[in-house]
Amino acid sequence: MSGALLKKGLLDEINILFNPVIIGGYETPTLFASPDLKEEEWPTRLKHLMTKIEPDGTLWVRYKVEY
Repeated sequence: MSGALLKKGLLDEINILFNPVIIGGYETPTLFASPDLKEEEWPTRLKHLMTKIEPDGTLWVRYKVEY
């Protein structure tokens, strides 16, 4: 769902939390699942806004979406 919103230009900002754990497997969902890019499409550019490291090792990263 989030990948579809991104491709339609409906997201202003993306916040990602990286937790200090490992999850494996082939069925694990991706962060931005969406159809593959077409030949004339380019990946969405992001501008880094902030990174914060929490005491438990979690990283909080904020990006502005640049369409």
